Amino acid sequence: MSSFDAMAASGVTSFGGPVTLRKVTQGPYNATTRIQPPPTTTDYPALGRLEDQVVEDESGRMVQTDKKKLVLLAQSLPPGIVPAKTDFAIVAGVQYTILKINVDAAQNSPFAYPLEVQA
Repeated sequence: MSSFDAMAASGVTSFGGPVTLRKVTQGPYNATTRIQPPPTTTDYPALGRLEDQVVEDESGRMVQTDKKKLVLLAQSLPPGIVPAKTDFAIVAGVQYTILKINVDAAQNSPFAYPLEVQA
């Protein structure tokens, strides 16, 4: 574990908690039977920190939005699993839609995924 990984892990574990990353995959449409199979959901446990997102307007005043920032610790996800805009994040029983994904990386290895989410 690099020092960046250790620093990210300590910040998230100190101030964050359990998060579930929910991946929803749609099976292929069967043209012969004209049936679309139901989507399949797979939940992955992770660690993260949810924060209110504050934005400044043109005059420099702080404006509260309904969007939040969720920082997922990359090493808490199973290998090969990365968040996508089609996924959902579940924190304390509330399901959030992922709007924007950033990657914090060091030495070409992600250590955190700051996400913009909305309930």
